Amino acid sequence: MGQDEQWKILAKEAAEEKDPEKLMQIIRALTEALDARASSTNGNGSTKKQGAA
Repeated sequence: MGQDEQWKILAKEAAEEKDPEKLMQIIRALTEALDARASSTNGNGSTKKQGAA
């Protein structure tokens, strides 16, 4: 499963979760997934890192 799929699945689960404790667990996992995605992309979906200009 790719990073794009992972955060989308977690976001859907968070939107549907009723239990506050489970929701917090999902949100933590979602935050980690989005942080990992952000650190591996340059903002446009590309995995190519941009150097400092």
